[in-house]
Amino acid sequence: MIEIGRFEPSANGFSGTILTLGLTATLHIIAAEPTQNARAPQWHIHLGTAEGPRIGAGWSASSETSGDIMKLVLDAPELLAPIRARLVPSGGDDATYLLLWARRTGRGAREAQ
Repeated sequence: MIEIGRFEPSANGFSGTILTLGLTATLHIIAAEPTQNARAPQWHIHLGTAEGPRIGAGWSASSETSGDIMKLVLDAPELLAPIRARLVPSGGDDATYLLLWARRTGRGAREAQ
């Protein structure tokens, strides 16, 4: 997986920047209001500020190798396809989290993410 962003905990979630060859954006990942719907997003992703436009959603999950992670989906009109990525602890001594992405290929790629 490729690192496409770095985030740090904030008062109401996480704040950071996504940076690729063609995209630079400040994002805020904010906890969603609790709901009875088990499939509803647990996190909302906002552009620019914590009150900025919502451009994505996230779900908390666990990974055997990374522990607690967050699966994110970002979308906007200028993107050819949604960005599906994972927010994982950096593994260092600091409180940095890495936004990791891998290109989906072939049949069954959805299950791989």
